[in-house]
Amino acid sequence: SIDQESIEKDWKDGAMLKEDFDTAKKDFRERVLACGAYRMQFGPQVIPYSKLKEITEDVEGSLLFTFFGLDEHSKMAYGFRHHVGEVDGNAVYFPYQTEPTHLLKNNKLTPVTSDEWTKLAQRYKNEIKIKCGETSDYEYLNDNAGRMVILQWKNEVKAMYEMNRKLLNEGVATDLMIENVSIEHPADDGGNPGYRHGVAFYVRYKKGDKYYSMLDDGDYATIYRYKHKAIDYGHLSPPHCCKFERKKSSTEET
Repeated sequence: SIDQESIEKDWKDGAMLKEDFDTAKKDFRERVLACGAYRMQFGPQVIPYSKLKEITEDVEGSLLFTFFGLDEHSKMAYGFRHHVGEVDGNAVYFPYQTEPTHLLKNNKLTPVTSDEWTKLAQRYKNEIKIKCGETSDYEYLNDNAGRMVILQWKNEVKAMYEMNRKLLNEGVATDLMIENVSIEHPADDGGNPGYRHGVAFYVRYKKGDKYYSMLDDGDYATIYRYKHKAIDYGHLSPPHCCKFERKKSSTEET
């Protein structure tokens, strides 16, 4: 299993080794399930990077919020929202965010209304069960379960994509990917202790008719911390989260 403390200690700014990424994906499949009429569809999805850039700003304090929903076929529905918070030292403060502005559907980002998102979010809350501990049973989300993942846009998601994109020759097709993971967390942020549903972002490229993920276990210099790495400092932030803060050499949502 992968825990929050090990990511803080070993890697800066949420960069994940391939080994840790694969373990976190496995933990998600073993610990998160949907109890609706359909088997949960938890595979990776493509995010149109150019469209994501259109709804974000490359400034300090820029945050990307990823909201979780579930569609009528038990496929993960990701909502996105961008906000530039108030930077105060290592922390970024922002008004509590309740819903996304855009929905990822069929590899496209489109505006989403409050009513449309409410249905997706409610289905996620009603149907998802998580096995938080080693000996616990699968349980529905409670009031301490979060509703979104927060990552820095400029310094994390965008930095990871651009760093890996530059490793490839011009003209090589690349995609920004999002995939479900589960990482063990303490309860010191107000959320549930144990495993939580999170997401990781990474880059893949196409060569011939095949796709390759830009992930490995290499130990690179700090300035290349996202080289062949996934971005995950991620769990669903606790309810009413209004601060994103860096601790040690990493980032943390509280």
